[in-house]
Amino acid sequence: MGFPARGPYRSLGKQGKQQKMVVMPHSYFAVIGDSLTVAAFIRYGANELGWNPKLAIVTDDPPEEFRPSITSLLTEGLSGIFTPRVIFEYDSHRIRQALKEQPLQVILASSLEKYISKTENEAHQLSVSYPVYDRLVVERSFVGYRGGMRMLEDMSHNFAGPS
Repeated sequence: MGFPARGPYRSLGKQGKQQKMVVMPHSYFAVIGDSLTVAAFIRYGANELGWNPKLAIVTDDPPEEFRPSITSLLTEGLSGIFTPRVIFEYDSHRIRQALKEQPLQVILASSLEKYISKTENEAHQLSVSYPVYDRLVVERSFVGYRGGMRMLEDMSHNFAGPS
C-alpha cells in the first residue's frame, strides 16, 4: 500500500528515483491563472482539500476598480488560518520570482510554470489554466464533483502513478 518510506516524506517515484511525496492534507499551494480559475482553485484547495493557500497570482490583468473585490474573493471565507498573498501579474519572469520566494508543495497553473515548479520549487505542478501544452485536452474540466475527483485523479497519476 503506497511507496516504501526512505526518510521523512520520501518515496520512490517514477523510474525508481527518490522524490518528495505530496502530503495532501495541509500542503502549501499556489494557483496561477485568470481570476475565475484562481478563485475556484483557491477555494476548493483551502475549503475542500484542507490545503494551505500561500500564493494566488491573477494573470488576466483586471481593471484597478475590480481588484479589491477579486482580492476579497481570494482571501475571505477560507477555512483554515492561512490566506494567500494575492498578486496581479502577467509577466512570466515576475511570476517566476514570486514563486521562488514561497515554500510550496503544489502549484496549480499553466504549462508555462511546469519547469519552474520542478527546477526551482521542487513542487508538484498540475496544468489547470491556459495554456496547456503538456497534455491533450479534448473534453475535460475540473468543474463540480466529478471535476474535483478528476483533479485528484490527475494529481495522483502525475505524482505517484506509473511512468
